[in-house]
Amino acid sequence: MRARILRTVIWLCGLALCLWAAPARADDAEPEAAPLKLEVRCSRLSPDNQVELDARARLTVAGLYKAAPSKVAFACDRESAWIEWGEPVIRLAVEGSMRGLMEDFLDALERHVREEKSRAARVRELPPDSGGPPRLGKPKPARLFGPGGAGLRFLGEPADGSVSQLMGPRLDIGVGLAKHFTLVVMEGLRSAFGGDDIGAVHLIDVKVGLAYGAPFDGSYFGAQLAGGNEWLYSSSNLVSAPAFEFGGRGSVYLGKLALWVGLDLLVRGHEIELLDSDITMGSPSFLFSIGGFWRAVEPLREP
Repeated sequence: MRARILRTVIWLCGLALCLWAAPARADDAEPEAAPLKLEVRCSRLSPDNQVELDARARLTVAGLYKAAPSKVAFACDRESAWIEWGEPVIRLAVEGSMRGLMEDFLDALERHVREEKSRAARVRELPPDSGGPPRLGKPKPARLFGPGGAGLRFLGEPADGSVSQLMGPRLDIGVGLAKHFTLVVMEGLRSAFGGDDIGAVHLIDVKVGLAYGAPFDGSYFGAQLAGGNEWLYSSSNLVSAPAFEFGGRGSVYLGKLALWVGLDLLVRGHEIELLDSDITMGSPSFLFSIGGFWRAVEPLREP
């Protein structure tokens, strides 16, 4: 029986970790910038100068990364020269100098690239509600999951018979399903020690639940509905029963750490009783819990 309990706990924790890792893989995917199309349409440059201009211009434009244009063209006629930047085309004038036409092209290109970098830096510094232009580059794909993380709480439940209550820790792993809804996998151990005549009594529970609000999404209040199975055992006896719980949560936040208290109504399929230890876990019952939850995945925000 204990081996079956252990296999169930391992399977549920593995499922939760697989779901939890999916948002990180989705966030890591970065769209690549489109390749630069560069043309030299100037008969006043020799073929060697055209090849050198192409190579040096690509290195200069590459510094813009995602803000780089999809097309740059160097053009000239007998009297003037210019650069055609991006699509739609922005025509940049090329000022003549004693250094030669190729260097004049590169000087004009570098000036414009510096201006684009300064503009991109200003855009990144704008707050979200400033009404400024959108950020450069393609937006990241929407995250598949909402808030999530892992937590540990201490909870107690009243008992009848030779002990008055069972207390112990419970591990919670949350995987966000939407902005306010979180799938929660829980595994806990509550114990009581009644002396030499009774010995140690333990209750293991494994449950899966759906939570709304605190402590997962940054809200101050929340609720949770969960169901699973419980095993009550001593050194010589083991009994089990299905169990469901529903309760409320209140939470405060210290950065990513949520500190919370909760009260749950617990309903079992039937009472579970250890005859050799004279201990009965009734139905309905209630659970009082206090603990912390580390929000490893930040809550979803409104666009």
